[in-house]
Amino acid sequence: MKDNLSSILAAVGTLLLIGLFVVAVAPARADDVELRIKAVEKELSQLKGEQAEMKEAALAAKAKLPTFSYRQGRGMAIWAADRSWGFRTRIRWHHRLLYFESDALEDSGFNQHLQRVRRLRPYFIYFWDDGFYELEYQQNLAADQRRTIEIQKMELKIHFEKINPWLPFLTIGPRVSAFFNKHDTNWSSSSGGLFDRSMMQDGAGIGAGTNVNGMALDWRNLPVGPGRIRVLQFLVSNNGLTNQNGSPNPNTDNRAFHGGINYEPFQKLKNKWLKGIDVGFGVQYEQVLTEAGDSGRGKFRVRTTERQRLRLIEVNEDLRGARYYLTPGIGWKIGPYWLRTATAYNRGRFSGINGSRTTPGRGSLVKGDMWRVMHELWAWSPKGLLTGSHKRPGSIMLFTGFERTDYEAPNDKLRDCSSVTPGGECTRASAHLFTIGGWYVVRPGLEVGFEYGRYSVNKIGRGAADIDGVNSGDDVDFDTFELGIRVEW
Repeated sequence: MKDNLSSILAAVGTLLLIGLFVVAVAPARADDVELRIKAVEKELSQLKGEQAEMKEAALAAKAKLPTFSYRQGRGMAIWAADRSWGFRTRIRWHHRLLYFESDALEDSGFNQHLQRVRRLRPYFIYFWDDGFYELEYQQNLAADQRRTIEIQKMELKIHFEKINPWLPFLTIGPRVSAFFNKHDTNWSSSSGGLFDRSMMQDGAGIGAGTNVNGMALDWRNLPVGPGRIRVLQFLVSNNGLTNQNGSPNPNTDNRAFHGGINYEPFQKLKNKWLKGIDVGFGVQYEQVLTEAGDSGRGKFRVRTTERQRLRLIEVNEDLRGARYYLTPGIGWKIGPYWLRTATAYNRGRFSGINGSRTTPGRGSLVKGDMWRVMHELWAWSPKGLLTGSHKRPGSIMLFTGFERTDYEAPNDKLRDCSSVTPGGECTRASAHLFTIGGWYVVRPGLEVGFEYGRYSVNKIGRGAADIDGVNSGDDVDFDTFELGIRVEW
């Protein structure tokens, strides 16, 4: 009994000792855990600080890197972080497969199923100071199909409108782009329906980007009443509009003067019937002073569009004198439909190349007149009828156009025309062109299309040599069919 009591007391004593030990040790362990927790919290706080510092450093480094962007049709742009400099590049490629209904003579350099590069132009544009200075260079890799590289455009722009929106930007360079009339001369080959510009404009040597050694002032998007002046330009150049071969060596100290405007009178109105109206006007005055061996006829002729250029009407001799070219136009866009109309007047008084320097107002009068009307309709897209656009794959555009061009010159001035009836009257000739076609948007920037053309010519010129069974001075009708592809990167 006594032994059992002793065992019980020993066990109770042991438990009491263990309890006292636990009570004594527990606070020490709790203090240790708390210290550990505080140490971990401190380390986490330090890590968060270091992470924030690293993030700030990464953001600072990123802010110093150039930015890259791409927009279909305008290409790729690279800008410095502070926009102190920038660079943009793009490319335009238009290809054609042409078929003539009339038999063409291969020995005349004219053949059927002709594949031609219409445009192949890389663009390189450089910027300084957030675009205040802009240097644009374009190459022409399809210069009349010769295996050469020519300058399509080279110009420096200084954007004073960044200082005040009412100020113009100044353009100067060896080849400066000119704005005439967006419904004729500045017809968009990248987005318009018709495959190319008018017969008259092409033959008259009028085109954007061909003013040699020029300087221009341009205003853009000036608010005027309920509308705006989209473009207003005044330009002076060394020797006016000439071919690319004449660019490096201008052969005259005479100046050419040019002006162009596009006005949207109701652009700010909400009325859908008026909002899409715009009017344009362009004028060019220049001296035509061809030297021996030059082709002054390039200023007064009519030919089929695109690079095949079958010559329909042509002034007979090289010219010396002054000429002016006027082109007004008006357009109306509503929803998927666009109506575009334009006229043009090509006038000049000239003496032959062997004569003395011509005084304006003297010599033989040559007159050319043109009018054209065009319709474009986005007929369909995967979203339904009348919903297409250049930015929507699967869209279909349908278009049609009509142009009439007339030329009048003294009896011996229309080339080959007077050979029809020796000594007979041959002072006038005309050409008509009806076109219809369509474009399909494969993807934004890539389109394929077709165009059918019906030509009717009264008193055809040298182009008769390119068609079997047709003589110069004959009346002739013929058809063309073209397949086209255009790439705008």
